[in-house]
Amino acid sequence: MARRSAGRCAPSERSRSTGGWPATNGGATTLLAQAALAVLVGVVWYVRLATPPVPPSMRTFDLRTYFLPTYAAFYGWLARGVLLLWNPYQLCGLPWIGTLEAGFFYPPHVLYLVLPPHLALFYASLFHVLLAALSTAALARRLGLRWAAATAAALAFALRGQFARWLGWPYMLEASAWLPLGCVAVHGLVQEGGRRWAALLGVTLGMSWLAGGPQATTFLVYAWASLLLGLLVTTPPRRCIRASVAFSVALGLGTLAGMIQLLPARELAGVGARAAAPLDTRSMFSFGLTGASVWTLAMPGGMAGFTLLGWALASFSLAARRHRPVVGWCLVLGGLTLLFAGGPRYPTFALYRVLPLLAWFHDPQRILLLSGFAFALLVGIGADVLLGWVRAGESRLRAGRAPVLSHALGALVVALSTLGIEPWPGQLPYGAEQAREYHRQDAAYATLAGLQGDARIWFAANFVVRGFPPRLATVHGVRSFQDVEPLYLARQRDYLTFLFGGRGSPLDWIRVDTKELVSRARLLDLASVRYVVVPYGGLADALQSIGMQPRAIEAPGVRLLENPHAVPRAYVTYRTRPTPAQSPLVLPELVRPDFDPLEASYVEGTAPLPDDPTAPHGHPVTIVIDQPHAVEIEADCSAPGLIVLTDTFAPGWEATVDGSPAPVLATNHLFRGVPVSAGRHRIRFAYRSRAVPAGAMLSLVAWCLLGVLGRGRWSPDWRLRERKGA
Repeated sequence: MARRSAGRCAPSERSRSTGGWPATNGGATTLLAQAALAVLVGVVWYVRLATPPVPPSMRTFDLRTYFLPTYAAFYGWLARGVLLLWNPYQLCGLPWIGTLEAGFFYPPHVLYLVLPPHLALFYASLFHVLLAALSTAALARRLGLRWAAATAAALAFALRGQFARWLGWPYMLEASAWLPLGCVAVHGLVQEGGRRWAALLGVTLGMSWLAGGPQATTFLVYAWASLLLGLLVTTPPRRCIRASVAFSVALGLGTLAGMIQLLPARELAGVGARAAAPLDTRSMFSFGLTGASVWTLAMPGGMAGFTLLGWALASFSLAARRHRPVVGWCLVLGGLTLLFAGGPRYPTFALYRVLPLLAWFHDPQRILLLSGFAFALLVGIGADVLLGWVRAGESRLRAGRAPVLSHALGALVVALSTLGIEPWPGQLPYGAEQAREYHRQDAAYATLAGLQGDARIWFAANFVVRGFPPRLATVHGVRSFQDVEPLYLARQRDYLTFLFGGRGSPLDWIRVDTKELVSRARLLDLASVRYVVVPYGGLADALQSIGMQPRAIEAPGVRLLENPHAVPRAYVTYRTRPTPAQSPLVLPELVRPDFDPLEASYVEGTAPLPDDPTAPHGHPVTIVIDQPHAVEIEADCSAPGLIVLTDTFAPGWEATVDGSPAPVLATNHLFRGVPVSAGRHRIRFAYRSRAVPAGAMLSLVAWCLLGVLGRGRWSPDWRLRERKGA
């Protein structure tokens, strides 16, 4: 019997942890306490973070110009019956599902199908804050902490530090909100065992993957694995093996559950601008190598979100005997992640670089998520120790009377934990006024949609104030040339970097080098950019100097220019030249003033046509069907030719000529070409991603297995242990 009960909570401790989730008893009291905590967190979040009395700032730039328009675009098309696997409205076309950050298949995002985008964002953010708070409290209760201490831990994690900072980046907020619930599952695996805990862990991991923040999910896996190791230190060997096997099964099924997004992302990374591989140290830090010290990060008011009250309460956790494994885990995890966040100034950063997956992502300081969570648990444990001492002293002095002093102190701890929560540094776009920002230029977008025909439009900057964030082009079905996407194709990187004179970062495309642009504007022509929306100023004047002509548009603060040199979006050429061995080397050839793609185009691989000077000059052909996943062209060719469509060349696109399969060739670096014989033909391009259906099948199987796993138990012997521990 001693062996069976080793490493488990004592009966008195178990009776105090009935508020743990999933709860086995506690009934109405537990539900009432959880509801009170939810109301408290929701009110404080709304007052201090969701509605701060400050104007919009750069801290909400990505939220306003990338995430909210992306949700409006994808789910708007989905509501019209189109699952936009390929997005033809940005960057000349992009395999959209693989870009990850929008979490297109994340279940809570169903809100964007039934609510206006700004309200859906509000409720999605609130849901994840409550999830983080309630599951942190649930973990604290499973450890046997009092409700006041559990509430202090929940407030310290959900409303402060890195987690609260991610309100401006939903994919990180949503992926990391599952951290505490996964810790609950790990604790259940070790202390009780059973398939339901493995299923719960698999579900939390699958949901985190689907949220689209793989960096945050990687942090979560490290936290859960290290917690498992910390708890197994005092666990009998037989249970260690079972818990480890269950943990591995849960991680495997959870990862498979996210394959509907992970497989397309892997496919995109294979031809993308960012390889799925470790970054060098300098590339990991987007804004230069950090010089922050651990003290700067951890001091009250620092980036880690620690407070003076938190430090005072956390210090008492060192006296918590029965929580030594958890306290030790918190100290190691919190201390090590603080050192990691300090960057190369500490030797421990070498460990960060060699640990699997961590070095694949930018901004190592994001690992402060784990520092904040470890600190929050120490705050809760320390508060419980302090309350326990007061309760014990009060019991001796006031035998048989209600513990008024300890209850009052608990209420004071909770009240003080809600104070000093810093307002979010910038107005979050949850209100109707912010929503109207995305409709101010509806008339202008309608005008552009009518003008563009088969061509493209370049929105020459991120016009946030004027209502022209590039992603709105997808909402309105306007084919745009430029946009910012964290994961995109290497071809697009090369093309845009060469055009704008940048270093390969999407941010460089916003800071246009006017001189470079003017000298390489032929790349705009080749991409069929017929119109340019540009602010008044030097860039507009420079574009007019190379022949672009002003046109009327009802949009204050911007000018509309027409480019008379734009190449037709679909044409035939009767001469081809082989692209140099390294494809980007062809770009200088493409910007030559005398280069005419209708006369002769560059093709990767074996050129299907001879470079014959006597061949006829090319001409436009007719696009008869133009849909996101299919484009059909009718062409009448006087000789064997190459049909060129100035949409992005990417895996997944197949072509037929008069119903027979035909090869799709990378043409002029970025575009697609299909060889045809002389005569009249119908050419069809169709997008069929193999990764999406394969990922969907794997995800479906994994979710079914998790459902089955959650309904059963390991064995009769395991059930006996659960009943004895109940």
